[in-house]
Order: sequence, then C-alpha cells, then structure tokens
Amino acid sequence: ADSRSCVKYALFLTEAGYNLFSIDFRGHGNSSNLDGYVSRQWVSAYEVYDLLGAIEYVKERKDVDPKKIALFGVSRGGGAAVCAAAQCPDVKVVITDSAFSTKKTLNAYMKKWTSIFLPVAHLGNFVYVFLENITIKVVEIKLGYKLPSVENAVKTLRRPLLLIHGQRDTYISVEQGKWLYSLAAEPKALLEVSGARHNESVVVNKELYQGKILEFLQKYL
Repeated sequence: ADSRSCVKYALFLTEAGYNLFSIDFRGHGNSSNLDGYVSRQWVSAYEVYDLLGAIEYVKERKDVDPKKIALFGVSRGGGAAVCAAAQCPDVKVVITDSAFSTKKTLNAYMKKWTSIFLPVAHLGNFVYVFLENITIKVVEIKLGYKLPSVENAVKTLRRPLLLIHGQRDTYISVEQGKWLYSLAAEPKALLEVSGARHNESVVVNKELYQGKILEFLQKYL
C-alpha cells in the first residue's frame, strides 16, 4: 500500500486538530527503492529505518511539537511502528491496527500445517520454537536483510501502546493481539473489534475505532 491508504484509517485525526504525516516505505507508492530489495509481508529493518528517518524529518518542522510525536501503523506498518519507537525516545505514543510478530505468525502456521506434511497432529512446542528461529535466520540470509523482533520491541517500548485487532481476523488471530498486549508495559490498551477481519476494524465499527484512538491520544500525547 502507499501513503494514500492512510486516508481510510487516519484522516479523521486532521479533523480533530492533529497533524498527519504519512510515508511510502521504500519500494512502495512514490518512494524509490534499493537495487534488489523486494519487500515482503514481514517487518524488515528497512521499514524501521524509513520510519526513523521520517521521525527525524518531522522533528525539524516548525509546525510540529517534537515532544508530541505518535506513530500509527496498520498490519506490517504497526510492527514497524513498534520497532521504530523502541529505538526512538522521541516517539511518545504508539497505535497499531492488526500488528503481528513474525515469529508468532510462523509458529501459528507451522502448527496449522503440521498434520498436512507430517504423520502427527502436533509437535512439542520447543520444536516449533527451534524451527521458527532457524527459518527466520535462513530467510534473513536469503533476503539479505534483518527481520526485527516485534515482540522484543513491545517488551522494551515502555511508552503508551494501543493495540487494535479484529476478532474475526483469520490471517493474524486476535489471540496474537492479546499476546502482544500481555508483553507490553503499562500504560497500554487493547481494542478488540467484533466482526472485523484483518485491517477491517475501521470499516466494521468506525465510531468505536476513531473514538478509542482519539481517547488514547488525548490521554497520553
């Protein structure tokens, strides 16, 4: 998706008096790309670098209070927002919609596919942990870039975090949203939207979605 997709999720913030700055990650929309870099569905170090660069730019603008910077990301962008904020103390609030951990997602799909490829229904959890770690290392070597740990970033964030997740998300289970929430330090909040699938919470219940985000920003930003 390109930066115009923010209209669906965040344009209401401008109507509430907030400045909104949206970016195209490299290789998306109008942004240039690195030779040979192909983005995947997973959060990579490059998306985190792009966000850190955007934060530095925003801080220098005269129409921005550098003490009131929040990040709002959807799906992969949510994970990138968490990882960038964990490295940048200038970010005061983080809001995510349908964010996910690469490792946790791999773990879930490995468990789902076990009975298809092996003559057993389930392996010991330590086997899945071993396989997910090996898989990520192999993928990083193959792709030539790092896949940062969203869960580790959540653990070290120590800033207000709002997680939004659709209860009918079949791509990234709401259980993963609950798990990320359990790892985060206070202050934190989890909004589960009934009937919403992946990235659909704003469509299914716009009033609840926008209201919770505004409430969170007004309280912590």
